[in-house]
Amino acid sequence: MHIGHKIDSENKIGCMIARMQTYPKTRNQSDVRVAQLQDKSNLFFTDVQVCGEYPKYLNRYFKENGIELSMKPEDEAEIKKGTVDYLGFSCYMSTVMSDVSKVKKASGNFAMGELNSYLEASDWGLQIDPVVACL
Repeated sequence: MHIGHKIDSENKIGCMIARMQTYPKTRNQSDVRVAQLQDKSNLFFTDVQVCGEYPKYLNRYFKENGIELSMKPEDEAEIKKGTVDYLGFSCYMSTVMSDVSKVKKASGNFAMGELNSYLEASDWGLQIDPVVACL
């Protein structure tokens, strides 16, 4: 960010996410939670770049899983100063997650989601989700 803006202060620098909405397979609380966690794992990359800090849920995940980031105090300030000017996204597909299910995975869903019985699939196996495509 700093170098790009130093080269040309008119530069607009951003990041992009391959947006893949995750739905719970059922109304079961554990399925809803698994879907929420999968969604967050897709979003945290841009959370850091847009907000300028690691989100609390990710810091908690690091702590609970014994992950320690090797950062100097000035690194956090640098991340905070280097937020992006915009966020771009591409909506590729949606996925379905279940805590206990052993059903067939969608071949085109590289996000490891399950087949959504409510949606058609393309010739490549990608689920066609008109709701996500219209975001």
